[in-house]
Amino acid sequence: MFELVPSEYMRTILEEEGIVFTDFQKAALIWNAPGRSWEEKLEALRELMGHTEDAELRGQIEERLRYEEEAFRRFADNAKGRYVYVVVAHGKIIIEGIGYFAEYEMAREYVLGRIRENDESPAGDYSIEKQVIVRDRSDLTVKIRNSRSSLYREEEEEEYAGWRTSVVQFDREGRIRSFDTGEMSREEMAAVDAFRPGRFETLFIKLPFDAQMGASVRNLKDPEGDYTDYGILMCDTKRWEDELHGVEKRQPNVYFSDIQVEVCFLTCWGVWASESINPLYLEIGERLMYGEDEKERAYARALEAFGEYWHYRSRGTRTEEALTALKKTVMQTAEAYQDACLEHDAQERKSEVGKEAMWFYLERDWEKGSRRK
Repeated sequence: MFELVPSEYMRTILEEEGIVFTDFQKAALIWNAPGRSWEEKLEALRELMGHTEDAELRGQIEERLRYEEEAFRRFADNAKGRYVYVVVAHGKIIIEGIGYFAEYEMAREYVLGRIRENDESPAGDYSIEKQVIVRDRSDLTVKIRNSRSSLYREEEEEEYAGWRTSVVQFDREGRIRSFDTGEMSREEMAAVDAFRPGRFETLFIKLPFDAQMGASVRNLKDPEGDYTDYGILMCDTKRWEDELHGVEKRQPNVYFSDIQVEVCFLTCWGVWASESINPLYLEIGERLMYGEDEKERAYARALEAFGEYWHYRSRGTRTEEALTALKKTVMQTAEAYQDACLEHDAQERKSEVGKEAMWFYLERDWEKGSRRK
């Protein structure tokens, strides 16, 4: 089984507090593990089911495995030719269909070929959507159930607007990163409703946490958007304890997604963006080192300034004048990082244009040589 707590920092805290996860909690950590493929999660659940003594958990895992396997079987079934499998490429700006197949396996082979050709593509760069082929007017009203949540089960039919019935998303290794189905019945969905109290999939786990606001952190999940995996923690021990008190008041309406702390990341536009992340997936106290690349150096300086400002502001050990000066440094370093990003992008564009020009002249000269022969 894979490591359930990626953060070495949090593993140390859990060990010091003497906290050992129950099998129910382990199941929740498996199902919500970031960076793990859909297949890895199902295999880990099978392993846990094989040795747990918790009869209720065994039953829930068996229900989940049976549901996922049947849902995927239906997804891959197009024996009657009622669907088309659309391969979708997710670019930074444009999302477009790049292939249309009658069989899932053909679509999958096409995706794997694209991934092999472009090893640097980001995780989740390709997906396969199963869509209804509209043959007559009766197909213009379709059943849409993409969400696993009971909150949306009542929305059973919608007017056709090109919606997918199900979708699989792939990681950079060609494994299934996620799978969402809309082909299961209401009764089948209700049997594994993850938001029903007592289900392992969304189980809230009360965790200890000890850190200072302004600390540098490394995101162990795949970074999202246009920022790096280093950021600044916007939560301390007291704020975490206050959050837990608030969670206790909301019982039983609390979920795994409520286990989170706020982290700020600097975007390439020089703007600090906030994201909520489970502390189990943060390495706290790690600093981005100054590298030789000016863009990396600019980010490290901005990260250091932002962390210093919030550290002293939260502790109240600096005067207003000193905090104002630090805030000015934060703004300046963020702008410097934006400038470095723009310069870096300009150089990359120049490089790409140069490559295109080089190939243009090479091909032109080759064609001329071929004609002379």
